[in-house]
Amino acid sequence: MPVGMIADLRLGPLRLERCIGSGGMADVWAAVHVESGVAVAVKVIRREGGHSAFRADALRNEVRALARLDHAAIVPVLDQGEISDEVAERSEGALVARTPYFVMVRTNGGTLDDAPLPASFEALRVVLARVLSALAHAHARGVLHRDVKPSNVLLHVEPDGAHTALLSDFGIAHALRAHDQNGPFDGGTPQYMAPEQISSRLRDEGPHTDLYSVGCLVYRLATGAPPFPGDAQAVRRAHMLSAPPLLTAEWPLPRAFLEWTLTLLAKRPSQRFPSAAAALEALRSIDAAQALVTVAPPAPRVVVASRDAPTVSPVTGGERSEEVESDAIAADEVAPFRSRRPSTWPQARVIRTWRALPAPPSRGRLVGAGLGLYGLRPVPLAAREKERDHLWETLVEAIESERPRAVLLRGPTGLGKTRLAEWLVETAQELGLAVALVATHGPGGGPADGLGAMLARYLRAVGLSHDELVLRVESWLAELGGAGSARADADDVVAILEERHARFARPRDRYAVLRRVLARIALRVPVILALDDVSVAPDTVAFIESMLTAPEPSLPVLVVATARDEDLAAGPDMAARLARLGSSEHASVLRVAPLDSASHGRLVEELLGLETDVAREVAERTSGSPLFAVQLVGDWVQRAILVPGPSGFRRKGGASARIPDDIHEVWSARVDRALATFGESAPAMRSTLELGAAFGTRVDLSEWRLACTASGLPSPDPLLDALASAGLVRAGASSARFVHGMLRESLERGAQEGKRSAAHHGTCAALVERHGGDPERVAHHRQESGEHEAAHAPMMAAARRRLDGGDASATHRLSARYEETLDSLEAPSTDSRRARASLLSADAFLLPRLIDEAEATMRAI
Repeated sequence: MPVGMIADLRLGPLRLERCIGSGGMADVWAAVHVESGVAVAVKVIRREGGHSAFRADALRNEVRALARLDHAAIVPVLDQGEISDEVAERSEGALVARTPYFVMVRTNGGTLDDAPLPASFEALRVVLARVLSALAHAHARGVLHRDVKPSNVLLHVEPDGAHTALLSDFGIAHALRAHDQNGPFDGGTPQYMAPEQISSRLRDEGPHTDLYSVGCLVYRLATGAPPFPGDAQAVRRAHMLSAPPLLTAEWPLPRAFLEWTLTLLAKRPSQRFPSAAAALEALRSIDAAQALVTVAPPAPRVVVASRDAPTVSPVTGGERSEEVESDAIAADEVAPFRSRRPSTWPQARVIRTWRALPAPPSRGRLVGAGLGLYGLRPVPLAAREKERDHLWETLVEAIESERPRAVLLRGPTGLGKTRLAEWLVETAQELGLAVALVATHGPGGGPADGLGAMLARYLRAVGLSHDELVLRVESWLAELGGAGSARADADDVVAILEERHARFARPRDRYAVLRRVLARIALRVPVILALDDVSVAPDTVAFIESMLTAPEPSLPVLVVATARDEDLAAGPDMAARLARLGSSEHASVLRVAPLDSASHGRLVEELLGLETDVAREVAERTSGSPLFAVQLVGDWVQRAILVPGPSGFRRKGGASARIPDDIHEVWSARVDRALATFGESAPAMRSTLELGAAFGTRVDLSEWRLACTASGLPSPDPLLDALASAGLVRAGASSARFVHGMLRESLERGAQEGKRSAAHHGTCAALVERHGGDPERVAHHRQESGEHEAAHAPMMAAARRRLDGGDASATHRLSARYEETLDSLEAPSTDSRRARASLLSADAFLLPRLIDEAEATMRAI
């Protein structure tokens, strides 16, 4: 029986109707939401690819990418799940059991590939503006599309007759920070691929890669064919080596638009627009009535296979040549446009208040659907208007003054400090006002933490050898331009990436290099530094202090740092230091308090669409803590006790209504359920997870794997997918990050209660020591494992390393910790180790004076 005639084929609240299309790895089914009658589309792995791990992972990645996006020009995703055995059997072989699917809005106008070409420049501009606006939103949230082409732009006709375009098919989307390795990639469509994409230079891909594809899309919409004809090999070669052909259309084009298109199609990414927002701003600035270029109607075309195929001459079968009127732009006039830098275009407008921005579209919701996306979608930002006002005003001040500014977000754990910083980063990047660099910090100070790791992720340089690093940094600095020699600065930058701090006489010299790097980045667009949990990172705090007194004449940088009250209560010295920082002229402290009851209630209602009574119960119990509310609802989702009701989700009849007493209990329950999917392997997987938590909030995956091998534990790789699906971990190619520091602490607590913590930290210490890692990390793990005697030598080595690097403050801190350890061991005052600690402190006290004297001598010479 044909698929379309299968009676009542249900997928949860949906009724599947028929297969309406097939892509490279998946089929798309027309379906109806039974309760509301809303038409939806269901994307599911094709039968022949049903057991392909690659295809299943690609579809899950698409869902994770789309779930983070909420934009009027992006196809909304409504739910996800897996095909059950029962549904597979009822489909009579059309669907495969246990393969993933997701539900999205069904459009009714076909694709841009099926539509007539735009009838004017203004019509073309409308379509391009929609695509660029969607890309700006996606790029700001770390999602790169990598396959922008006409067939991936869906058209929808609204009930009032209005036509809209929506970007779809993020099936090969990449998180910008998640892919750090070079290697072949067979995705994308050659006619629309950028040079760096064709040559598989994954490290060189970014928002500019999608912009090149938009440039190819311009040719397709204006002329009926993409810019370069020929077979796949010829097209790839042309993208790498050939200048774009003359752009013509059947209607006049502004000269500035030709220049705009050629900027998109620059071979070197640095010559394209710095962001989709910048390209959109430039497009809007083009005066359609000035400097028009008119062309004769092109000769009839033969399009082979599809509209994406090359255009050939109707007479000779060879490449078509255009006939241009006498007042049309000449070929030699195109050349200057190719070399014009994007900086000559209008810069992003500085919007004085975020309140002037249009409200984001309301996420599409269907009764009984959406549970599969919980934990993947961003947490709603309820209220916090005053806090957002302050952050935005400070960003505007940094941009307009071209001087560094800093805001310290302080408050108890779980109130949304990191979410506020994330909101600012995403909003500013979407508008093209800034680019963000993000650093995390943890008590262990792992290789994925701190300023060096932050810069390595931005440069896409994680995992490179020393020689590869040098080449990449030299090339990057040369592309950016700016003051100084790229070759001379490269060695200093590489030393920072490799954490060879001894190269610098003292920390302020290292900080100066970092500031110069930021100044180079800011030549194109201002910078936001989002620095999480600086309360455990004295080196990062010292860098912030240096930023605010920087001598650079132009440095438009906003630092947004978070600090937890719990950390500062345990470290009064750091609390005093941050208080001094916040009271300085160009810095401020923003206290983040619990949400008021009304705002907290709105947040809970927006999380999933709970019935009013259930939402009120959650809001009352979680007492203004967004984190507690989010994780509590996540616990209910994992327990499968929420069912659709008339006005939203409610608890299933007979399901336990008990609300846990604290967030630790919620974290534990969620982890338990994620691990339960591993059956008999769950206890071993728990140990694998705890071992990762011992490394820190952000874990280097290569270290984690090696540590598991050394401990005889399973690899973390299968665990990562389960945790990501549960919304507990965000994983990339080189590192994984727990969604919150409290989750890592909860795992540590569970390991301690199970008497496993000491062994985990002992494994970490041995691994770091064996691979020549930072002795301070070795000392930390030895102390956490209870091996206080074994911690002395690496702690002393770490202190001397800091002393050699000119860091007197860190030397004092480590020598103090060294003495505290001796106190805990009740070492007598005559212990020689106390004398060594005293001598080290004395050396640290004298160090600044000695360096000043040495520098004065060098200046005199």
